[in-house]
Amino acid sequence: IKVVIDGNKFSDDFSEIEFYEELDSIEGLFHTKNNETNEYTLTMTESAFKELKDIKSKPVKDAYNDIINDAENYVTDIKYDDDFRNVKVYAEKDKVPEEFSDFDATLIKIMGSAMAYQIYTIEGQSVNITVFDAQNEDILKTVSYPVVLE
Repeated sequence: IKVVIDGNKFSDDFSEIEFYEELDSIEGLFHTKNNETNEYTLTMTESAFKELKDIKSKPVKDAYNDIINDAENYVTDIKYDDDFRNVKVYAEKDKVPEEFSDFDATLIKIMGSAMAYQIYTIEGQSVNITVFDAQNEDILKTVSYPVVLE
C-alpha cells in the first residue's frame, strides 16, 4: 500500500522527528520525503497500514470522548465509520446553540480530528457530519467538509 502525504497539511506543531520515530516503530512501513514538493511517501504492507490506522485513530477517538464528556457541550454521543468519513452526532436539542452554523466549534473539532486521521488514508479527506436530536433522532443539521470550507 502506498500513501502520499502532503506535508503542508500537517499542523504548525508538527515534529518531523516524532513523525519518523512513530513510522519507524511500525514493521513493514518504509518512508521517503521529497523536499522539493514537501511530500512524504509511505509504502507498507497491509498489516503495517492497519497498525498505522490504529495508531492514528486513537487521538480522534480521544477527542470525540472529550467532546461527549464535556458537561457544557450539547453532544451526548458520537458514532462513526472506520475512516471517520460519516459521523453521527447525537445532541441535547435544548443545549444546541441558537446560531447553529456549519462553523460551530464542536463540529469543527469533530471535522478537524477526522481529517487529521485521514491524512494517512488513501481516499483523501472528507467528513459528513449529521447531527441528530438524541431524544427522537430528528436531523438537526447536516454538513460536509471540506465542501463547506471551499
